[in-house]
Amino acid sequence: MRNLELEDVKRIAAGILKRIDKACRENGLTYFVMYGTLLGVVRHKGFIPWDDDIDIVMPRKDFNKLSELFRNDEYLRFITIENTKDTIYPHGKMVDTRTELYLDTYRHVEGYGIGVDVFPMDYMPDDPKKRKLGIKYALFLRRLIEHSAATSVNKSGSFGRDAARQLAFWATRCLNTQKLIKKLDRLNIKNKKSGYMGSAWDVPFPVNELFDPVDLPFEDFQVMAPKDYDHLLRLKFGNYMKLPPKSEQVPKHHYKCWLKDGYENIIP
Repeated sequence: MRNLELEDVKRIAAGILKRIDKACRENGLTYFVMYGTLLGVVRHKGFIPWDDDIDIVMPRKDFNKLSELFRNDEYLRFITIENTKDTIYPHGKMVDTRTELYLDTYRHVEGYGIGVDVFPMDYMPDDPKKRKLGIKYALFLRRLIEHSAATSVNKSGSFGRDAARQLAFWATRCLNTQKLIKKLDRLNIKNKKSGYMGSAWDVPFPVNELFDPVDLPFEDFQVMAPKDYDHLLRLKFGNYMKLPPKSEQVPKHHYKCWLKDGYENIIP
């Protein structure tokens, strides 16, 4: 097995996104690069230099169709709560099965590898109070999921915060992570069409600022981005073109990953 460095992970993840993009364009599906990936696309025309994360969001119906398209793919696997009963994520992950990945502080799931996070978007209520209450409840469920899937507690350096994390860690030992994920996944699935879409726990995106997507450069190819990406980035990050301090320009994720035997030469 060959251990992978940051630049190796980036190349493999970019290759996965390229496959997703091709499948979406060929089958009339829509996705949007979002969160830190959108920030990287606009500010760096690719990855944020110190990060290897790729996040995309998709309308629920397109998310489901993408899952079907890759059902029998040779080396890409679309992991969801519907097809991977022990997953610990309340969203999809398109992973390269020729790689293996172990998170430092979360329960291992067989089949996890380097991948792209794919978040399904559902309609959210037009009423701002209902949206706010729904997001608060969804955030609560997501925190329960994270604590119930954890194998240890990250130290923050604050006695009070660390004590609260320890309490939450032990209090959630009896919870069923998968039941919580299913509950969170279905929160907004039956909502009526409205002016907002998003993941249940996150910032609601105005529909008229998402569609129709625009193409922006990401590394050596084009990706789909929200129509009004500037406003959405300001909504999420404020002055997003300003670089963070050097002390914060470090990878956010902690894991070990490698190529499986026989696949040492697959990196693009």
